[in-house]
Amino acid sequence: MNPVELSPPALDQAPFAVMIFDAQGVVHYANGSFRFLCGHLYPAPGSNENGALQIPADDALLQNWKNYSSERECAVKSEWLRNPESDEFFYGVVRLQAYGNQTLACFYAQDLSELRLTYRSLRSTMETFHAIFNLAPDVISLTRMSDNVVVQVNKAYEKLSGYDASHLLGRTSIDSGAWKNPSDRLRLLEGLMAHGRVECMPVEMLDKQGNILHVSVSSVVVQLHGEPHMLSIFRDISEQVRNERDLRELNQQLEERVTTRTQELSRLNQELESYIYTLSHDLRSPIRAISGFSALLREQGESELSEDNRILLNRIESAAKRMMQMTDDLLRLARLSRSAVERKTLSLARIAEEVHKDFEAHHPERHVELICKDPLTAWGDPQLLRHVIENLISNAWKYTSTKPNATIRLWSEADIHNQTRFLIQDNGVGFDSSYAQRLFQPFYRMHKDSEFPGTGIGLATVARIVYAHGGQVGASATPGGGAMFWFSLPNQEDNDA
Repeated sequence: MNPVELSPPALDQAPFAVMIFDAQGVVHYANGSFRFLCGHLYPAPGSNENGALQIPADDALLQNWKNYSSERECAVKSEWLRNPESDEFFYGVVRLQAYGNQTLACFYAQDLSELRLTYRSLRSTMETFHAIFNLAPDVISLTRMSDNVVVQVNKAYEKLSGYDASHLLGRTSIDSGAWKNPSDRLRLLEGLMAHGRVECMPVEMLDKQGNILHVSVSSVVVQLHGEPHMLSIFRDISEQVRNERDLRELNQQLEERVTTRTQELSRLNQELESYIYTLSHDLRSPIRAISGFSALLREQGESELSEDNRILLNRIESAAKRMMQMTDDLLRLARLSRSAVERKTLSLARIAEEVHKDFEAHHPERHVELICKDPLTAWGDPQLLRHVIENLISNAWKYTSTKPNATIRLWSEADIHNQTRFLIQDNGVGFDSSYAQRLFQPFYRMHKDSEFPGTGIGLATVARIVYAHGGQVGASATPGGGAMFWFSLPNQEDNDA
């Protein structure tokens, strides 16, 4: 009987290869899967006239014939049957089977080359994973959540705790004495149950010697063999905690030093301001005496003075007048330094217009245009800020005296740190901007008194008032191209906060 006729039709559709052959190596049947896997054998040298395959006599399929039986399957690796793409052998089993008066061997095989490649890749991946797992500087553990038993831990555990890994494996972390506060582990589990993961939770743990370890724990729930496990990473942050503690102590010490120095500096400033106030006040009497005696000398004996003596008398009167102006300015600066800042909403534009009208009344021979379109709303002390505007407009008025068409322009713009910047620009003689910050120092002047009279106190007064409001001052200019002064003030909401 033909074996093909006896073979079930389902064999042709089977996903595994089936081949039926006799003891001489003649293949009587091969199903579709076999022809798909071994199609390179058709047609083959040695095939008979019917196209049947002939198994080589030295192949294991024939060499093992004596081991075949109908009672059990025999595993065979054939070198004749290879995958031409991967050059992998086919592995299969052979069982003898009677077909009529013939005893034939049935070979069942499957191409395992792809599976073997997958296995090799998986094994390589596992080896890489284990290398990374044990080389990681942080402790990594895997805990079965059904009984809280630790099933795996890396070598970093030994370095951190001082224990061998066997101390923890097969036990719960509570039993191993790892937690300083067991309630921390309960918090960790509660976080896992609520969110499925916990990141960077600070806890305290104990090493083998009982020392406290500050640790940051991150955990996530993973499924392993159908069971939930807790994968945890423990990072030693003891040094970081110590550094933060030392930094807090250092900051506390620095704050105490700053407080002490600030109090001392405040006391010294108060003493200095008191000294300046007293000195300025006391200097007025001798200066008045010099001015008075100079005037008396001019009234009673000017006719008897020579021309040179008259020049000297003029210099004495001019110097006394200048000295009186300086003491008045110093006295005003000292008084302003003692003044408390009482803030309210006000318009600097309105103050500027009032100041400008006063200057026009005192200098009717000059025409200076004031351009101020914005309301210039500010939050500050009205009297103190009026001194700021007076000094800045006075400065602009003075240094535009050589210009036939003098212009003073005021505007505001947003500044950083929730402040508003107010700017005053003129088209006067200007100055070298490299000396801009020195202009706000007392008595510093960039022009001779014969060119533009002054004491050098006005801009120092501006800076003192603005600093008292929590703002900043600045200036920029070019020689002959005018000057621009600015000051910034905190906005109202910033002060309320």
